Amino acid sequence: MLPNFCRAKRAAAFSAVSSAKVVVGVAPRLSIAELGDGRIAASVEPSHVLARRFLELEQLQNGVWRVIRKSRLSQNGTTAFAPLPPSQSSPVRLALSVNQAGAGYLGSTSHALAYRAFDLTLAPDADRVSYGSSTVLRGRLWNGESGQRIAIVEWVFGRSRASTLAHVVTGTGGRWRLRVTPRIQTTYQARWTLHASPRGRVGVAPAITVTRVARDEISTHVNAGRSYAGQTVAVQRLMSPGVWQKIGQGDLDRTSSALFRLAIPASTIRIALSVNEAGAGYLASFSRPLHFKP
Repeated sequence: MLPNFCRAKRAAAFSAVSSAKVVVGVAPRLSIAELGDGRIAASVEPSHVLARRFLELEQLQNGVWRVIRKSRLSQNGTTAFAPLPPSQSSPVRLALSVNQAGAGYLGSTSHALAYRAFDLTLAPDADRVSYGSSTVLRGRLWNGESGQRIAIVEWVFGRSRASTLAHVVTGTGGRWRLRVTPRIQTTYQARWTLHASPRGRVGVAPAITVTRVARDEISTHVNAGRSYAGQTVAVQRLMSPGVWQKIGQGDLDRTSSALFRLAIPASTIRIALSVNEAGAGYLASFSRPLHFKP
């Protein structure tokens, strides 16, 4: 049996032995989610430590995660990235660099999110109409559900500001339509939450009628919701397919009308109004062809 002092020495030796140190790193927790309007919501924990730090949004491109945007976190550790364009409908994730994480924390990434970008389109069936005629605007909210309310905004020539023309509701596949009757050149755009479609312009040509009123006389009238008194219109004759020759001209009276006496052989004729005579906000215009026989 060991003496008491030997047992004490041996116990002291055992108590002096310790394991190697193990360091446990802590990475901030990142959360990512897509909101209903296409924005990407982000949050971090611990929020009180990481407030005002920069958070990165990465996208998977050709198998490599690349930073596409950066945003500063709020005081409560949250932020939101603006909607991505349709070309960027692919996996995204959040990343916090080790420098931004700060002392005592590791760099961190969130789980990957299969992002679906929204896209809003608008296109008119016709890019020009005669005064008094209509066309249909058509569009689609890609990746959007039915029942979404879309605002249709218009810029009317001569007005300094846009105004809301109407609201439409998306149907199956996010499709929508609206019939419009512009009175002068008008530009249209569809808007939904943070999204806006490309603009679509519809030009307006004055409506011109031509009527035979006597054996050698025709009358014409120009209508565009304004007076064309004093403006000049031309009489044109079809010489060959697609080739028109001016054979006369005259000024419109106070009712925007004119009377022409013709001394020509059997011909196809029409009335023409140049873009300069049509005036600002209107296109050049032509009447329907008239088969004239003296």
